[in-house]
Amino acid sequence: MKKQSLVEQLQQLKNQNRFNLFDSEKRNFYLYDVFSQNLYPLNREIYDFFISENVRSYKKEEESKIKEFLDYLSKWNGQIQYSELKETHLTINLSSKCNLNCSYCYRDKKYKNEMSLEKAFEIIDYADKYYKTNNNEIVFSIDMTAEAFLDKEKIKDLYKKILDYKKHQKMRLWFMSNGTRLTDDYIELIKQMPINPFWVSLDGPEKVHDANRKYYNGKGSFNDVIDNIKILQENNINIKISCVLTSNYPYPDKLFNYLKSLNVQGIQICPVRNGCEVSLTKESLEIVKESYVKLFEQLYIEIMKKDFSSVKLLKEDFILQTFLILFNRIRQSGRCTWGQEAVVDAQGNMYPCLYVIGNKKYLLGNINEKKNAKAFLHRITVNDRKKCQSCWARFLCGGTCHYNSIISKNSEFEVDDIECELRMFLITESINMIIKLMEKGADLNEFAIVLKS
Repeated sequence: MKKQSLVEQLQQLKNQNRFNLFDSEKRNFYLYDVFSQNLYPLNREIYDFFISENVRSYKKEEESKIKEFLDYLSKWNGQIQYSELKETHLTINLSSKCNLNCSYCYRDKKYKNEMSLEKAFEIIDYADKYYKTNNNEIVFSIDMTAEAFLDKEKIKDLYKKILDYKKHQKMRLWFMSNGTRLTDDYIELIKQMPINPFWVSLDGPEKVHDANRKYYNGKGSFNDVIDNIKILQENNINIKISCVLTSNYPYPDKLFNYLKSLNVQGIQICPVRNGCEVSLTKESLEIVKESYVKLFEQLYIEIMKKDFSSVKLLKEDFILQTFLILFNRIRQSGRCTWGQEAVVDAQGNMYPCLYVIGNKKYLLGNINEKKNAKAFLHRITVNDRKKCQSCWARFLCGGTCHYNSIISKNSEFEVDDIECELRMFLITESINMIIKLMEKGADLNEFAIVLKS
C-alpha cells in the first residue's frame, strides 16, 4: 500500500507536466523541474522509479530517499506571480520613413507617416500622468521601424522635453540605428544625451549583410555601417550589434565570430520574423541547429578555460537565456512585453507590438482617451497558450513570438512551429551543457556572475 502511494504521488507530479529527464556522457542522471527551476542530480534508484513507476520492493533506505525527494518536489507549484517592473517601456514611432529598403522589413513601406513634435510631447505627458502610475523609470524607444536619426533636431527637442519631466519622473531615451547616417552632428548628439551603449543593426559580413539590407537604389549599406561603427568607437561610444539570422545564411556560429572580431560590446542574433522570403524553413532550421551546436561547443571550451569573452558578448542573446533563468531561479512567464507595454503611432494610437502597427484588430486605444494601462494591457502567459501548457520547458521559453504566431497560425495565442522547435533545441542544448560543465568541474559560479553582471 505504501509503495502504491509513492506511485500515486509521482503520477500526480507528472500530471503537472513539469519534468524532463537527462542523462550525461558519464551515465549520470538529472531531472529538470519547471516549477522550482532547478536541475537535480538523481541516484539510480530515483531515476529508475521516475522511468518505470515500478512498484517493485525497495530497500527501506531507498524508499525513504524516494519519498523525501517527491515530498520536496510537492512543495512547488506552477502559480505565476508578477513582480513590479523596474522600467516602463513606451515606444514612440516618430517616423515610418526609412532610408533602407530591407527585404525582411515588416513595416508597410507605403505608409510614410511622421509624428509631429507636439504629438510626441502629448505622449510624454500622457505617459507621465495616465499610462502607468508609480513608475521607477519610463524608457522611450524611438523609431524601431525606421532609422532613428532621420530628424536630429526633433530628437534634440524631444530630449529637452524629457529632461524637463525628469525633475519629478525618471525618464530616458533608447535607440536602435541602422548605422548609415551617423554624421558628426549625430555623434555629438549621441555623446550629449548620452546614449551608451549604442545599438546598430549589422547582419554579418558584406555579402551577407548586403543581401537583405540595401538602399532603395539597390546599393548595399554594409560599408557605410562599418565605417560608422569605427567612427563611433573612435569617439568612445560602446557599440552593441543586433544581427538578423536568415535562411540565406543560417550560420549563427559564423555570424557571431565575425561580429566578435569587430570589438563590439554586445551581440544579439535574432532569427528573422515570419512572412518574408528569407524566413526560416524546416530545411534551413536543421542547418541553424547544426551551427548552434558548434557555437555551444565554442562556449563550452572557452568557459572551461575561464575565458568569458563570448559569454559577455552574448548576455542579451537568447542562446544564453536558459542559463540566466536557471542561475536566477526565475520563470519566463511570457515571450516578450506583449500585454505589458505599448507602441504609439503618429496619431497617438497604441498597439501591443511594433509588428502589428496599423492592424485595427490589435488597436489598444488612443492616448486622448487618457486611460490607465491597466484598462487595456493584458499579459499573455505560457499558461494562456494551449500547446505551452503541457510543455516541460514552458518557463524556460515563455512561448513563441506573437507576431510569428499571427503569421503562421492567425492567432497570438497559438505557437509558431519553427520557432518552437528552435527554442526547444536551444533549451535542451543549454541544459546538456550545464550538466557537462558540472561534471567537468567548471566554475559555474563565475559563469553565473559574468552572465548576471
